[in-house]
This record gives sequence, C-alpha cells and structure tokens, in this order.
Amino acid sequence: MEKSCENCKFNMQQPNFDLKLCKKCSRTDRAFFEPIKELEEPIPTAATLMESLLRDGTYLSLKQLKNQLDALKKEVRYRLKDSEVNRHEYEKYNVVAKFVRKPITQVDNQGLIENLFCFLQDKIVCSVIRLDTTLIKKEIPEELVALKEFEHPSTYYVKPSFNKKGKELLRIEGDYPLGELNINQLVKRFIPLQERLKNLEELYESQKKTMSNCEALKANNKLKHEFGSISLIANRPAYNMDKILEVYGEDFLIQYAAPDSVALQSLIDRRILPKSEVERFQIIMDYRLDFMMMNLEVERKITSQFQQIAIQKSLSLFG
Repeated sequence: MEKSCENCKFNMQQPNFDLKLCKKCSRTDRAFFEPIKELEEPIPTAATLMESLLRDGTYLSLKQLKNQLDALKKEVRYRLKDSEVNRHEYEKYNVVAKFVRKPITQVDNQGLIENLFCFLQDKIVCSVIRLDTTLIKKEIPEELVALKEFEHPSTYYVKPSFNKKGKELLRIEGDYPLGELNINQLVKRFIPLQERLKNLEELYESQKKTMSNCEALKANNKLKHEFGSISLIANRPAYNMDKILEVYGEDFLIQYAAPDSVALQSLIDRRILPKSEVERFQIIMDYRLDFMMMNLEVERKITSQFQQIAIQKSLSLFG
C-alpha cells in the first residue's frame, strides 16, 4: 500500500515507515469517507399542493362525487314525492329517506338579546352573539373604525381559482344515468357514495389547512400554478364581545348585535338555556318541506339521545 505523497510517512518503501499522514492527505481521506449530503427536497407550497390535487384527480373525484350524491338524492326525492308517508326506512341498506317540515322564521333579534341578558350571565351572552357589522355600517359607519380596536386576530381560508386549462381538466360531461334504476338500487348506492365523499372531503380539508399555513401564500396572498391559482381570503372579522360590552354597554349590543344560532343551539342542548326562551322571539312566516337521506343507525342514535334528554327533563319536574 503506497501513497504518492512524499511529505507524509505513509510510504512503505521508506525505512522510517509509519502511519502518520501529512495534513493534506488527512483532509483528503476525511473528505473521501464523509457521507454525501443528499439534496433536500423543496418544501411544497400551497400552489404545488393544489396542483398535485388536480393532477392526481383528487379534486375532480371530489367534484364528481358531490354531483353524483346530489343527483341521487334528487332522484330518490322525485320517486317518493307522491308517497302518502313522509318517512321511508331501508333497513337492508341502513338508510332512511324522509321529508321534514321546517318552519321559516323571522327573529326579533333585539328582543331575544335583551332577554338573554336577563336570563344568562353577561359572559355567556357575549359568547353567543356577534356584531351586525352590516347594520353598523348602514347606521353608524364611523363606529366601525373605533371597533377595530376590539377585533380578534384575523383568520383565513384558502380559495382555489381555475384558468382555462384547469376548467377543462375539471369539466364533467354527461348526466348520471339513474332513471333506469329502481328505488332499492338507488338507495343501495347512497352509503358507499356518502362514505367515499366524506373521506375525500376530510383529505381536502386537511390539505387546505396545510395550504393556509404556507409562508409563501401568507406573504403574497395569492400563488399561481399551472391550472390556476390559490388565494388566502380573510374570514369575517370576529370581535371581543366582552370588551365591547364593557366599553359600549348592553344597549349597544341589543341594538347592533345578532344571535349566533349554532351557539344558541349548543346552550339549548346543554340545558343552559330553555328552548322556549328562544322560540318566543321567533315568528313563523311559512313552512318548507325539506328532503334528506341519512344513515339509519345515526338517526336512531340521535333519536335515542333526544328521548333520554326528554325523559330526564320530565323526571326533573317531579324531583
């Protein structure tokens, strides 16, 4: 074993041979045995993620499944619209299809919020109301500037847009041939379609969350890709209602706030607020007949929960 270097004592032909290397040879050997650094893959941006969803067909499949499920429900509704009963169970396929009569109401917002302040703690009321910025802009627009002080940090969502190439990629041709299927064949397709759509929606929502955290998108608000662009859109401003109550007072919120129906329903479900305290401020203007299809087991669980709540409420009256 020989080295061509004459400066180090690593030449076996030398009488004073040993394993001592000169600095130059030491550096050469170390460099030879050092692991080769792999090239780091670039971090995907919101644009590349959206482009990938389009290229692999995920976004198109999501769109197709939505259309198929809507067409299926529309066809089942058409088949059942003349039935003498409103509820149809298909136990074999774990599906229920039903027509539900729902009231169209007009809410006395001011009366309801005033009643909530009488019935609940201020902090709870502030958690179930939001500013009616449209009304404020119409009646006292100058206050919108002052109210900015009470805005929570902005939150955002992502919105895709498509160019000509993207629209062509997402074009769905033809209708879904459902007319030749009988009612059982239609219903049989419902759960598999619903589950596939749910899985794709969860995947897409996960990807949208990742996109919304993209630093490049945050910096530019919009990124282009081959099939269009992806934009970062600010959600409607949310306000610190506790602070607004403290500064502006209860009367201001009664006049310029609106109840959040979802938050109110949560209070009703948790038995913090009686449903009657909301309903008495709702005027029924008309009724509409909604059609829905759902998992039969899910409906039975929901019904069972409502029955248990009703039983507990009845027992509490005699407690």
